[in-house]
Amino acid sequence: MKWFLLKLTFLFLLLLFSKCSVVELNEKNFRSSVLLNEKSDWVIKFYASSCSNCKRMEKDFKEASLQIKGDVQFGAVECPKYPELCHSHQINGYPTVKFHSRKGFWINYQGDRSVSGYVQFAKKNSDQPIKEVSDTDLIKRYTSYNLPTFLIVYPHSFTNNEIKSLKEILIEISKTENLLCSYFFINAQDFQMKNSGFDTKLDRKISFSSIVRVPKIVSVFNDDFELYQGRNEDLRSLAEWLKQNSYRNVIHYNEENLELISNQKKLIAIAIIDSDNLDSLKIRSNMQILAKLTDEFFFTWANIKDDFKLGKHYNIGPGEAPLVLVIDLQSHSYWKQTEDHSNETPNDIFLFLEDIKNYKVEMQISRDTTSFVQFLFEAWAWILAFVSVFVFTYYKYLKHFLSEKKSKSLLD
Repeated sequence: MKWFLLKLTFLFLLLLFSKCSVVELNEKNFRSSVLLNEKSDWVIKFYASSCSNCKRMEKDFKEASLQIKGDVQFGAVECPKYPELCHSHQINGYPTVKFHSRKGFWINYQGDRSVSGYVQFAKKNSDQPIKEVSDTDLIKRYTSYNLPTFLIVYPHSFTNNEIKSLKEILIEISKTENLLCSYFFINAQDFQMKNSGFDTKLDRKISFSSIVRVPKIVSVFNDDFELYQGRNEDLRSLAEWLKQNSYRNVIHYNEENLELISNQKKLIAIAIIDSDNLDSLKIRSNMQILAKLTDEFFFTWANIKDDFKLGKHYNIGPGEAPLVLVIDLQSHSYWKQTEDHSNETPNDIFLFLEDIKNYKVEMQISRDTTSFVQFLFEAWAWILAFVSVFVFTYYKYLKHFLSEKKSKSLLD
């Protein structure tokens, strides 16, 4: 009897804790756990405890959270307790269920309130890097949020092994280069039949009659399409092209983009990376996430190996990268991460930027400006010295001249 009661207690506790699979979110943990979380997607229920429909869906919502395995988390926000949080996400009624991708965009749930409905909703939208699609609806949704997206149109005759091989190559490149992007594989025949006019501009870049043996890889960004012109077997060239097209919302801080950057009226946040240090590439991915969440800064990246002037002007020593540098081009001032600041996650960088806005980080003056000011002081010092010597010499000469003149007048 005693063993039976112990087992029953254990099963009860197990059941109790297993049901606590829906995370209660509030104003404190919502930003760090959801908005700045680069590892997990979320299905979030916005509800009120007094709402009868909310109470009825609670059991199915919890059951769905237990069935989902992987990187999708389930959360709940009680709106009467946190009205500002719900208002900022346009919650007009209860219950409202939304999907939040780790890439920063939201999707409203329109299905029925059932376990299968929530599970399918989570699985359909979970942010896996490779997606096989038969139409372009999902691709349109990604591109509408300015997300780095690649469309792979492969020939109808392509075998499963060939498709699998290409997917493995793209996943490996993404892991090596820390790319936060999505790849959509679509059969050329399906694309032509179901694209709903999506390829109007794409037709100018790609001829579908040429898709016979080789799949075409296309970068999709807003309404802009760029076709990869190299050979798919050239992995180094492909990796470089994917990298360039994955960071269109975090541009390269270089001479080519300097005019665009200089015209910005915002503070410039630069992810300083070291191309010799693969771990430093992650900071650029973190910047990419922040660029979708705030428009208070203009986000860029720079390789300290390529731009020695940047390191000289802003006092960045060897081995300091990766770090975040924020500059004000108008006042020639800057703020630099110190050992007290981390950049491991987007939230770390976000807190550093908040500290700058709240005047908690010491402002410094760039070395080029310091050198110019120093030059002015030195020039002024030399001018003063020259004037002083001239006045002193002229005074001595004048005194001597007057003295001689006075002596001569006394002799006369």
